[in-house]
Amino acid sequence: MARVPVAINFGRQDKTAPKHAPFGVLKRAKNLRHREQGGLGMRNGYSAVPMTSASGTVIAYDLHEYQGRLIALGSDQGDGYPSQLFEFTNLASARWTDTGNTISPFTNAREVAGIPQAEGGVQHCDAASGGGYTCLVYRPDGVVSYAIVVDSSTNQTILQQRLTSVIGDVEQERVCFADGKFFIQGVTVHGVNAVKIISFEPGADTAFSLFATVDGSGATVSASDLVPVANGSTTLLASAFDRGTSSDLSIVLLAADGSQVGSAITVSTTDTLDLSIDADEGDDTILLLTIENTDDAVLRTFDFAGNVVHSATTVVGDGASCSVCRINYSGTHFAICAVNDSGGDVQIRGRNASTHASGGLITTMPQFILKTRILPAPTDDHPDRVVFGGIVGFDAYTNALAFVDGSSGDNQHVMTRDYLKGVVSDPTTLTLDETAGSICWVTMHNPGVASLGVPAVTLVDFQSTERIQAVNYGGLRYFAGGTPWVYDGRVVVESGFNEAPSIKSLAASPATGALANSATYTYAVHWEFTFADGSYLESPPSQVKSVTLGASDNRVTIVATAPHSLRIAGTRIYGMTATLVLSRTEWSATTIDVATGTAGVQFSILRRAQQVALAKSDYGDVVTIVDDLSDAALATQEPIYTQGTRGEFSGSLEHDAPEACRYITATESRLLNGGLTRPFEVQVSKEAFLGQPFAYSELSNFFQTVSAAVRGVHALDGTKLVFTEDDIYALTEGAPDDEGKGALGLPVRIPTPS
Repeated sequence: MARVPVAINFGRQDKTAPKHAPFGVLKRAKNLRHREQGGLGMRNGYSAVPMTSASGTVIAYDLHEYQGRLIALGSDQGDGYPSQLFEFTNLASARWTDTGNTISPFTNAREVAGIPQAEGGVQHCDAASGGGYTCLVYRPDGVVSYAIVVDSSTNQTILQQRLTSVIGDVEQERVCFADGKFFIQGVTVHGVNAVKIISFEPGADTAFSLFATVDGSGATVSASDLVPVANGSTTLLASAFDRGTSSDLSIVLLAADGSQVGSAITVSTTDTLDLSIDADEGDDTILLLTIENTDDAVLRTFDFAGNVVHSATTVVGDGASCSVCRINYSGTHFAICAVNDSGGDVQIRGRNASTHASGGLITTMPQFILKTRILPAPTDDHPDRVVFGGIVGFDAYTNALAFVDGSSGDNQHVMTRDYLKGVVSDPTTLTLDETAGSICWVTMHNPGVASLGVPAVTLVDFQSTERIQAVNYGGLRYFAGGTPWVYDGRVVVESGFNEAPSIKSLAASPATGALANSATYTYAVHWEFTFADGSYLESPPSQVKSVTLGASDNRVTIVATAPHSLRIAGTRIYGMTATLVLSRTEWSATTIDVATGTAGVQFSILRRAQQVALAKSDYGDVVTIVDDLSDAALATQEPIYTQGTRGEFSGSLEHDAPEACRYITATESRLLNGGLTRPFEVQVSKEAFLGQPFAYSELSNFFQTVSAAVRGVHALDGTKLVFTEDDIYALTEGAPDDEGKGALGLPVRIPTPS
């Protein structure tokens, strides 16, 4: 029997006369097969594929083809989103095989609530999302704060307001969303130091107005926090602030009308440097985590009547910043504490919320500056899964968003944005808008002058089940995402290295080395990784650093960073690792230095001096390398790739990671990405090079802008096509070469056929 597809997208329309009904209205149907939009259908006469794996039943959210093999993005652990990649083997023992490592939960990153240049740059900012809206509060140079509220889906301004008239001149601004409203807390200046909260309800209010004066004038507030109360019946918000050793730390509960609920909960003589709270009225639990003047991270638990459920417990012995959240796991409530220790690592520890019984060290995120609230993943099945934001890098900062799973060492994902443009700023909020299913992540960026901070609010879909675009090229399949990733037939890893390595220190010493005495050497490091198909990828090089040896020195000890990458995370699938490469200049004792007229000069070429395979324990941490290679031996080594030859080019641009994207396509010898964080832009990769996967550049000539938000990219007969809501653009011929010469072609609108 022949199959006849008939569009019935107009439904029944019973109130429309049949002779006037448009084509597509359902009249009468017999033997009709209906498929849901976005669902997976089965061809008539075929049987369903068994979904068994070695460890469970696979729920597939997306299907892809890789070299003639069927792969699925899904989960066999009940995660509720595509957390793993499976290949269909059809073997009786397990029809689907798991690749062994996990997929990033971050997708569809987009920027909202952007502001014009602020006088003197922005010194502090915070943001939150809720109900489909996003609120950014920011303070330029000075004490005057501003707020902007936008529609999260369209980025349309709902409100822009100068806040001085309603709250005064304030510092320590914190914003949260509760009961359909945005709340901003601030501490007034000019010697008053009052703690105030203002509120705004989108759709009901025309401006922020005073909600409550939490506390009047007093001593200087050293730290403060504001959070919505979970499962609240009589309370809506919890505010905490500390005025130093001369005054108590106070926790104040507020009702929906702004009135105080009960008496303030007080803690004496804490002298707090940083604090974080979490409150759940249904659980009758208030968690307080502080960094006190002893640098100890201390946890306390109270009930809503102000009683001490458990007194002070030191969670981490030395800390610089902290955040706490509560997780309900199988009926037991846990306090998940994130503490930046003195070594620069984020330690994440679990404690029973009532007894403070130790759950031990859940995990550590090495060399990561904690700058946001810690956010639990929205599931009761995995109590060790949390999200937080911060800064990675030493010489130049990069903003990073991390998802970690303490129960699975290979499940650690870091998403970055605006490479090498991060600014270390005050702590900020991190919220999950359940209406939109996206995380609101606010960061500060360096526009070229570090003191002139620019705030950026990035909305990131978290654990979404939406389909993910991908494209095959060579032996690899490239996937779009918050962190674009690649599959080589064995493992899933990031498409590029999302951060640059750094050299933390250089130290010369007398030992058994072969370096020249009294010489000056310049060093750089980069990372390398080889895929299963034999292609290899290099990271951007670090910034160069130099050291001059003493008269008896003949070796140099270098401390450098390792990447926050799946390549060395967790269980080391297939024994996988990356390589840290140390490059150094050559010293010539006989060459005359034209600047000084004396013998002894270093050449300008950096050559491979040492390399080390990174261990599992090196994930994101620092690695020590000893360089004792003689200059004669160094002269025979290859130069660093940015100074070497790459085909017809010499001195390639550094290999950067692609920006977050939603759409991806292959066009001749390049990849074209769309749906970037800035939605009007597209990015093109460098040209394909034999034996290497695609690499990208952050230079502006690898980007192009169209007139509206990008809705798709495609390639047809060598033409790069960019789709928006209303138009299709063809990019004219041209793209930058490996040295950065040239530019991506201009967009030309394709006219509607006449």
